[in-house]
Amino acid sequence: MIIFLPIENKTREFYPKLYLANKILKNSNHQVILGGQRYINYKIKDFENCLWFDKHTFYERLKKRGIHLKNKIVVLDEEGPISIHDNYTKYLYQKEFTNLINHILLWGVKDKFFLNKSDHKKISITGHPKYDLVKKSKNLFKKEIYNIKKKYKKFVFIPGHYSLIDHTKAIKVFNNALLKKYKNRKKIINRKIIDNDLEAKNYIEFLKLIIALAKKNPSITFVFRRHPLEDQNLINEFFKQKPKNLKLAYKYVITPWVSACEYFLHSGCTSVFEAVAAEKKIILYNSKKISKLNRFRSLKLSNWNFDDQNKIINFFKKLTMNNRNYKLSKNVGSTIKNINKNKDFQSEFLSLIKKIKFKSKSKIIFKNKETSAMKKKIYSLKTIIRKILSVVKNRIILRSILIQLMPEKHIYGQKMGLLKFDSIKKKEIIDFLSKIEEKKINDIEVSKISESVFHLYKK
Repeated sequence: MIIFLPIENKTREFYPKLYLANKILKNSNHQVILGGQRYINYKIKDFENCLWFDKHTFYERLKKRGIHLKNKIVVLDEEGPISIHDNYTKYLYQKEFTNLINHILLWGVKDKFFLNKSDHKKISITGHPKYDLVKKSKNLFKKEIYNIKKKYKKFVFIPGHYSLIDHTKAIKVFNNALLKKYKNRKKIINRKIIDNDLEAKNYIEFLKLIIALAKKNPSITFVFRRHPLEDQNLINEFFKQKPKNLKLAYKYVITPWVSACEYFLHSGCTSVFEAVAAEKKIILYNSKKISKLNRFRSLKLSNWNFDDQNKIINFFKKLTMNNRNYKLSKNVGSTIKNINKNKDFQSEFLSLIKKIKFKSKSKIIFKNKETSAMKKKIYSLKTIIRKILSVVKNRIILRSILIQLMPEKHIYGQKMGLLKFDSIKKKEIIDFLSKIEEKKINDIEVSKISESVFHLYKK
């Protein structure tokens, strides 16, 4: 069987999915197609009797592509456990979507109660592959962790989780377009927009707090790493008056930073679950208004939670003394199954795919290479037209009232797309597979299909 592992956000998905791909290849006779989601169709015309690992694509897109007609689909929501989201979640898992899906993977047992009972037969509680990776991070990211610790010694790590860019207009249009498709009421649209506004204000308040904490505690090193979708120039501008003990960093993925730090300070970032898996001490700050939302209540994973700036500033003055009072929430395992040392995603996934059977072998149909001069000219013309339309969309439509006419999948522009995914190189895959095996790989073939898309199989 061929298993497709599409990647939308490289920073977040590349290493966990490559780690999973390695385990699939080592423990089965299956093959893997790994690559950028938007690049997969460049050379691949169609495929059948394959398994598609979806991150939760909106059902209209999934249905339009027709993947479910000849293949089987397994979905694992990449945005976080369903249980930590608010009312929005149940609209994303309506029947129109779940009818296309063969298996629904959940981060933890809590998620199950947010889905329709009629879909429970499709459910497998597996956790998420990133936590298998985190638990092996000391070996997999040994060099990165060493470099970080050498430069920053003991430090408080702070992940960014939102953006300083004002996306209010785009978010409003996106929610209206999306929720209209899911046949929801006006109040749901308004609630979502209000919640986004609260989160933006909470994030600005948190960034200001970071500066205050650093100024009040000059002997403590604070390291802030922006979110992959944040603009580095805006971050630099915001922190231009920062004290010397507040460092800005973006090198490496987030995992080695979590492994290297002493404390993990956040304001609603789901990477906090990586901090739990890495056994770090967790501190949460939220504004009082936003702390009432389910997502932020759900992210209170320790007894160090604050919604008052004076209290958290006083807390940091006695940080090391407070260590003996630290307590981790006891129910984290019900939110993410494989966050504990004795649980892993790969075993659950391998067990699941053993049950998936097709009457015929997996088949990939590739596009015919254009040979005639006329067809080549037509292809070149189409490429030029697409580029012109892209410029018009990004420079005119998305900056004007015309944005309201755009389908939700086109509302965020080219810059956002490149921040999510630039490219995947063959060398990146081979280097990380060698890290996993702690030796040069000789038993796995990595064959390039097209730009940022690769076929992995046993030699």
